[in-house]
Amino acid sequence: MARSGRLSTPLPAPRAASRKHRIKRHGRVLDDPYHWLRDVSYPQVENEEILDYLRAENDYFAALMAPHSALVETLYQELEARQQQDDESYPYLDRGYYYQWRFAPGEQYRRWYRWPAAGGEPQLLLDEPALAEGQTFFRLGGYDISADDRYLAWSEDVTGAERFRIRVRDLTTGELLPDEIIETAGAPLFAGDGRDFVYTKLHESWRPYQVCVHRLGDDPASDVVLYEEADESFFVGVDATQSDQFIVIATGDHVTNELRILPAVNPRATPILLADRRAGIEYDLDHGGDDFYVRVNDTHKNFRLVQVSVDRLGADQWQQVIAPSDSCYLRGHVAFSNALVVHERVDGLDQVRIRRDDVDHYVQFPESVYAVWLGANAEPDVSALRLGYSSL
Repeated sequence: MARSGRLSTPLPAPRAASRKHRIKRHGRVLDDPYHWLRDVSYPQVENEEILDYLRAENDYFAALMAPHSALVETLYQELEARQQQDDESYPYLDRGYYYQWRFAPGEQYRRWYRWPAAGGEPQLLLDEPALAEGQTFFRLGGYDISADDRYLAWSEDVTGAERFRIRVRDLTTGELLPDEIIETAGAPLFAGDGRDFVYTKLHESWRPYQVCVHRLGDDPASDVVLYEEADESFFVGVDATQSDQFIVIATGDHVTNELRILPAVNPRATPILLADRRAGIEYDLDHGGDDFYVRVNDTHKNFRLVQVSVDRLGADQWQQVIAPSDSCYLRGHVAFSNALVVHERVDGLDQVRIRRDDVDHYVQFPESVYAVWLGANAEPDVSALRLGYSSL
């Protein structure tokens, strides 16, 4: 008889065989007796010996937990009863449409909608439950809509390997276009003409290393490479400025980065380097009005904010807007056409600074301890600022 608190099972615990395997890396010899459990075709696991061992592990777990199946179900039902079964995001405005995602009761995936700000019925943009149907895995990487509101491009992972496939739909007809690009990372980003989009290509080692531009209807094999990162420690990504006038190509590691920009209306232009990479120097930018605003830690670890004209981008042209400080850490900023918003941490507490006409104003919060962040503010010109706020 098993002791109180101990479990008994008719199956012995499986033990993976130990097999000699030695490999040399970086001048060191490593012993890995369980190397045989790594299938070379991962994420597709096809080795029957490995699958047999995984089945034995699963069978053992099922037998071990069988006496507690009723309790497991009870706990699950209690937890589920305490959760809201449907959910939806607060709509945000972008180019004349409100956007929102929704969860229906009992579903694991969202549906994404939009509707005209002037009024009208919601249009279903992305139906994740339908996209996930029949798949063993599904994850939406992100999506973007062309400036003329006709095309929707999104990225999806259906294997769990974090290698995303880009697909495109014509929102006026509902037609799925033949354009399909594999081995990508992140979300596609439409250029200003509405027929080109920019995306990040994955290296065979999973590193995002190329930024390419694709024109709808063209063979992806002919896509133009806008930038390729040779340093194996640097990852590449793309984004758009708040104004939607520029595409930003970012490359960096955990402590160093550099940015290149190109006009959204001409995505095949040669990207312009903002500032050369220097070890330990990080910077990011946004565009509003006629200028770029750059957050950079070149003179202080807590960053400073500088301003530079679109026509004169050299670092020697940077004009300081917010000086660095020992007590104020600049976390990020958004450059609207009519205001500059800066997310700060002052003496360890989040603050939001709004600058209009060279006059600063700090948002006042009702509590002494809280966390705040910038919410979804998609428009280049805003009359109200959306923030996220949380406290005890």
